[in-house]
Amino acid sequence: MDSDLKSRLFVLAIVVLIWLIFTECQGAISTDTWNHGRCKCGGHWVYQQAISRGYYGMSTRYMYKCDKCGRIVELTSYYQ
Repeated sequence: MDSDLKSRLFVLAIVVLIWLIFTECQGAISTDTWNHGRCKCGGHWVYQQAISRGYYGMSTRYMYKCDKCGRIVELTSYYQ
């Protein structure tokens, strides 16, 4: 293997690693925010809308509103 190919493969591996870390962190944040459908005030999240972004809906943002305090959260799901 020549050094140019090795460096390209190394950069590709780093990009893939960063992407995997990012998607895992988003999932952890979403799980914490979602809290099994309950807001911190004790109310329940009520679905408001979903917005797709990117080519072929690569990511979808879901918006929920608390039925008790009115707080709005936005959770993102990435196509995998």
